[in-house]
Formats: sequence, structure tokens, C-alpha cells
Amino acid sequence: MPIKISDILNNIFNNAKEIAINKYNITLQHESTEPNIAIWKPAMSMHAHYDDADYKNYNVSALFYINDDYAGGEINFTEYNYAIKPQANSLIIFPGSKMFKHEVKTVTYGYRYTSSVWFTFDGR
Repeated sequence: MPIKISDILNNIFNNAKEIAINKYNITLQHESTEPNIAIWKPAMSMHAHYDDADYKNYNVSALFYINDDYAGGEINFTEYNYAIKPQANSLIIFPGSKMFKHEVKTVTYGYRYTSSVWFTFDGR
């Protein structure tokens, strides 16, 4: 039976959620229903934003980097002037609050593939 990409991504994000719950002793619920795959072509970027500004339940963001054979496209946390380009098969998790305002710098070569989901923190 073939393995579906959505099953692989769901497994990655479910494991990430469990790690965050256990490490930080918090309760998280999935806010987004299915992981997406974003394809970032050359010249694409994203303005600075924080994830729970427009979506109040996007308290925790999880971003999986599928590949790293592209140039540019770094995620930059603007409040800290901290830009990173994670390696392929890396996952980053960060709060969706304005303290973690971020942008995606312009992709200059190749295609950047990422997948993301958001979690709701219920305060416990």
C-alpha cells in the first residue's frame, strides 16, 4: 500500500506536538486541519507578521523544511534580527505571538518546500 505524503507530514507534526507537550508540560490542540505544502518560487517572499495576529488560535507555529537546495528564503525573526535556513527534514516550532514576528526573505534560486501547522495553547 502506498504511503501518502499527508500521512508522513501528520506523523511529523503529531510527534512534534507530543514533544512540546512533554518538554514544556503544556496542552496543545491542532488548530489547522491538514498540513499544507508551500512551494516558494524564485522572487517569492513573505512580509513580517506574527501568526496569531489574524488567527487568534495560532498560538504555536510548526514549520517543517522539506528541502534545502535553494538560495535565500531564510526565515527571519525580525524582533531579534535572527535569520536561519534550516536543513532539509528539519522542524522549527515557535510561539505565534508578536514577540516572534517573522518574515521569509526572498527566494533567489530554486524552490523552497515547507509544510506548516498551527496549534492552540489552552493555558494549561
